[in-house]
Amino acid sequence: MTVLSEKSSVFVFILTGLFGGLLGLVIGIQNGSGAWGLVIGSLLAILASFIGISFSQNETKVRYIICALLVIGSFYYLGPIGIFLGVSIGWFFGWFLFWLFHRRYRENLQPYLSQGQVLWHYTFRIICGVIFVFLITPILVVMPLSFNAQDFFTFTPEMLQFDPEGYSLKHYKDFFTNNQFKSTDKDGKVYTEYKPVKYRWTHGATDLYLGDGLLVYSIIQYMKYKTCVVLGSGGGFIPRIISQARIDLHDVEIFDGQKAMEWGDSGTTILVDANNGVNGKPDWISEDSFLRKHFPCRVIIQTTEKAYYDYFVKEDVKIDYLHIDAGHSYEDIERDFTLYSQRLNEGGMIAIHDTDSKYEQSHIIPNDIKEEHHQSYTHGPNTFIKEIQKNKEWEVFNFFNHKPKANNPSSTGLTFLQKRKIK
Repeated sequence: MTVLSEKSSVFVFILTGLFGGLLGLVIGIQNGSGAWGLVIGSLLAILASFIGISFSQNETKVRYIICALLVIGSFYYLGPIGIFLGVSIGWFFGWFLFWLFHRRYRENLQPYLSQGQVLWHYTFRIICGVIFVFLITPILVVMPLSFNAQDFFTFTPEMLQFDPEGYSLKHYKDFFTNNQFKSTDKDGKVYTEYKPVKYRWTHGATDLYLGDGLLVYSIIQYMKYKTCVVLGSGGGFIPRIISQARIDLHDVEIFDGQKAMEWGDSGTTILVDANNGVNGKPDWISEDSFLRKHFPCRVIIQTTEKAYYDYFVKEDVKIDYLHIDAGHSYEDIERDFTLYSQRLNEGGMIAIHDTDSKYEQSHIIPNDIKEEHHQSYTHGPNTFIKEIQKNKEWEVFNFFNHKPKANNPSSTGLTFLQKRKIK
């Protein structure tokens, strides 16, 4: 056994005890008692240091024993991932212990340096190391998450258990093969943003601005609507906005730490689209399309009337939010409103798109959709809104924006309706 000097032992015990205390504090906080974790961690580190340096002539064996003990303890509390942590912490502690005891910290330094200068030398390195760890840690976390088999950015139970089914290269495959991430504009210029798709211009949205989508997203979030129905997809813009709003509700905390919506209680987005127009077909018809893969949505490819009787009536589906954007004749709007409003829950809301008649007279319509989709586009919805405003049963809120913007369609008008409460 090595005979310890009083000076060296106290020095070693203080620093190793500090290391063990910090580690114990982290573990203690996770178990509801940071103070006890600090005390127990310090005492265990000091005890390990005393035993270790007492047998310093067998340094290699001592370090192996420390690693083995930490691996066993970490595996017991953390499972397979604890093996990695136990080896890492055990190796570092063993190295740190004998680095201090044998004064190896002075080996590469000038012998004339004072204790204060030696202290600052290593303090400066620690500061730089902490900054580096702070910067690099997010990358180290993201790297394993990039192999997640799920679409959600979180460590799944399968990943933590090192189950091969929890890992996948799908995100890398999607990045290198999906044209959404790399394409060219009409002038052949390569860019790396999302490829423009038809839903981008709808509802006043652009590649950088959500337009009326901000209103829809905010209403779903604020009212915590669960069952949301979209008649006509608009190329997928509104179903995407609604699905995103429902997903984000899980990350919103309200009073007393309660979640706005619990997992498994998120409701659903239901899209009804006959797939007989311009919008909807390119972005939603395929089951492996970008929008259907990344934004959960039930797609019913039927006319709105047939879908109402075949699905909503038979399944007794009640609706919290209804977005009408299918056929645009007055008769189409009136039929969809009359049918689906019967399934509306108390406090629910109906939105009707393309209700601003001034839009077509004040703005340039994109050439690829002008002839087929925008002839008398707002006449039916606008006429219906004027009629429903005479009905005192409904509160009507119009959001119109018909001011032209160069090469950037503004909103075609969005109107929200909610039943008045009977006093």
